[in-house]
Amino acid sequence: MTNCEYLSLFHDSCGYLAVEHARLVAPVFGGFLAELFGWRLSFFVLAVVWGILAFYAYVEMVESCPDGNVAMCSDDGGTVS
Repeated sequence: MTNCEYLSLFHDSCGYLAVEHARLVAPVFGGFLAELFGWRLSFFVLAVVWGILAFYAYVEMVESCPDGNVAMCSDDGGTVS
């Protein structure tokens, strides 16, 4: 039995373990950045990461109503209130 199979007995997947490790590593990484380069670099790194995530979402997300036919895609028949 692998570690992932063992952990999935207690949690849904190994993704849970990855999230828990990220919650432990992120403050340590931020502390090292702040100690070496000052506290402003932490905000800069976060801005860069969020910018990359926003760009990825912009590129990868698809339109939920690609034809622009609002009446077909909406629940209320396309009426605008």
